[in-house]
Amino acid sequence: MILIIHLYFYKKLALILFKMKNLFSKNYWAMKGLALLVLVMVGGSVRGQLLQWNTFGNTGTETIEPSIYNDPNISSANLTQGSITAAANSNRFGGSGWFNTGNTTAGNTLTEAIAGNDYIQFVVTPNSGYTFTPTSFVFKWDKSNTGPKSVTLRSSNDNYASDLGSVASVLTSSNTISISNLTNIGIATTFRLYGYGSTATGGTGGFDCTQSEINVSLNGTTSTSIPTNNWIGTTSNNWNTASNWSLGTVPLSTDNITITSGSPLMDVDYTLSSGRTLTVSGNTTLIVSSGKTLTIANGATLTLKSDINGTASIGNSAGTITGNITVERYIPANRKYRFLAAPVVGATAANWRNNGTNTAGIGTHITGGSVGNNFDQSTLNAPSAFWYNEVNAGNLTDVSSGASSDPGWTAFTNGNTEALTNGKGFRIFVRGDRTLSLTGSIPTANNTTLSVTGTYPGASVSIATTKTNSNTNSGFNLVGNPYPATIDWNTVTKGANISATYSTFNPTSNSYVMWNGSTGDATQYIASGQAFFVQQTGATGGITIAEANKVSNAAGNFFRNKLTDHLKVSMKYDSANYDAAFIHFREDALNEFDNYDGLKFQNAGVNIASVGSGSKRYNINSLASLTETTEIPLSVLGSALTNFELKFEDVESFKNHKLYLIDHYLNKMLLLSDGFTYPIALSSDSASVKDGRFKIVFVQKATGINSNEKISNAFILYPNPAANTIHLLLDAKNIYNENVSFEIFNQLGARLQQGSLDFTTAKDQAIAIDNLAQGSYFIKLQGQQHNQTIKFIK
Repeated sequence: MILIIHLYFYKKLALILFKMKNLFSKNYWAMKGLALLVLVMVGGSVRGQLLQWNTFGNTGTETIEPSIYNDPNISSANLTQGSITAAANSNRFGGSGWFNTGNTTAGNTLTEAIAGNDYIQFVVTPNSGYTFTPTSFVFKWDKSNTGPKSVTLRSSNDNYASDLGSVASVLTSSNTISISNLTNIGIATTFRLYGYGSTATGGTGGFDCTQSEINVSLNGTTSTSIPTNNWIGTTSNNWNTASNWSLGTVPLSTDNITITSGSPLMDVDYTLSSGRTLTVSGNTTLIVSSGKTLTIANGATLTLKSDINGTASIGNSAGTITGNITVERYIPANRKYRFLAAPVVGATAANWRNNGTNTAGIGTHITGGSVGNNFDQSTLNAPSAFWYNEVNAGNLTDVSSGASSDPGWTAFTNGNTEALTNGKGFRIFVRGDRTLSLTGSIPTANNTTLSVTGTYPGASVSIATTKTNSNTNSGFNLVGNPYPATIDWNTVTKGANISATYSTFNPTSNSYVMWNGSTGDATQYIASGQAFFVQQTGATGGITIAEANKVSNAAGNFFRNKLTDHLKVSMKYDSANYDAAFIHFREDALNEFDNYDGLKFQNAGVNIASVGSGSKRYNINSLASLTETTEIPLSVLGSALTNFELKFEDVESFKNHKLYLIDHYLNKMLLLSDGFTYPIALSSDSASVKDGRFKIVFVQKATGINSNEKISNAFILYPNPAANTIHLLLDAKNIYNENVSFEIFNQLGARLQQGSLDFTTAKDQAIAIDNLAQGSYFIKLQGQQHNQTIKFIK
């Protein structure tokens, strides 16, 4: 490859030597010019300089050999002689006349004399996607008798308003004209140089440039217009395939690159040069192949964009990523707390504050301290950003206005320098962007995008956890997804005493959500920039998250395996305030607390939970396999005293049981079906909100035998077999609540027990049977509307 490059270089050099052979024989300056040209070709010139050497000995329009422009973003730069058509001016650019004013007469002003004159035109051709902005112009000649009176540089036309700069009363002794104040130019690629005669009154003076050399330098900068080289992925997902790029070429290190779709595999070592950008946006994943290195040079920018349509990521990359990257997180307009993390190493709170700059749609405020400590000021100036210190864990982890009452919540001490440690979780109140005023009335939230900048975390990240004491929240650690990618919680390596259940806060529902590997209102996928609680239940904790735990295109993957014997109970106030509890009977779970359980986190206004062993409240309650009639109390403790709706889902997953809701406060028993809803009201009456007001009864099917009943199966008996107590339920389909007499007989027909049950006060009646020996029995129930005989076993 090196040999081919060298052969190409010498071939081009020979061509230049041939074209400039006359220069060698005519003067010293030609030799000097050639030497400088060769120096430029081997990289010795200043970046951004257009260098042109030539003698003007010909007449007519002439295109000169493309000059060397020492900027890789410029493909060519041509020098063209302007229009020479009039016979009287046929020796312009040669002989004794250059920029001859020809027919101009005495007394003409400069601007009048310029129009129609000849010019030298410069055409600069940037590579596709780049633009050129001139900064200065230098014109130098030798062997002149006199210099031009003045010169003017213009942008590609004869309009005086387009003058880029002029020099008048040129000192001929210097043989140099410099125009550095190019104030009337923005982005341009074509330029014209006009000259005015050697005397103020015109004439045919000029200067003698016969067999002379002219050195033209047009200095400037190139920049790119994004997008430059877009990933289109036409052929494959390989970075190094030219047809996968919009320009038909594999990106150079000096290109600006945008990737808006797909999952390109960077199968080459690639360096993004200083001043260049690599932007990945949408639900797009960039992957660095095994053994390859993506280097972000100082001054270059790799940005993973985030907007309403999705968040870009770096996928499972077995290669190496060096240099700073910027990762964004779009936050829709919703004035709520967020659980956030920094998926880079080295970020600080100043990133989230946009370094204190107020720009629409970027950053957010962090309050809770003085201006001297870089906090934004608000009317109340309450803390808005926290981390959770498990060592100080208390008994409240709610995110309401009293969140800081749990001593585990630790407010930021500085709005800029607080370290957003990779793998650590944070809770931050996002009001919107920094243009909102925090004094006076509460502002309406708006959309904003938070970003962090730092280095890539590496191949794996180990996050330490602790369990310090026995308070309610001891063992809960707020951690963060360390990667700029979605991870799969189910595959994360967990310490021996780390629960399979994680929890995070959902600002959409204003409630905590959980996932235990099988069920919950969260999912197994944890997004880039997401923080979450993990629970350490014993001495051995910690989690390790690695490249292999990353997933692609998980945003739409919400289809879960259909579970059996699984119930979801939702409690809803409105579309922005709701909560859910899950009850799941599974063969690998215990009836006591285990790693498949998720203890209830208290929400600000809506709370539904099941009550399990030790009177613990559960968001996810995993129990041993369901083999008999079972009842599970529900809790609404901590909910606002107002009206709600209960909803029951996955009822059809129970094949061997019927499900009933009992409302002890209103003395109602309701047969549940999938999607069944039940309106409830919580009031100041403590009985309306106490634990156990509601309970779910999972009744085994076909447990009774009927005998001359007026309404078939009016009563339900459980448990069966029983120990010391049996329960009788008046089935939900019955509208009659009445006093019912009962008699209990053994299999020989001997009556052993009798009494009455008052179903006008409660749908659930209990009968003690501790005086009965083990065996089979019949209970006969009789009322005005209901007669039934049921067999049970003790």
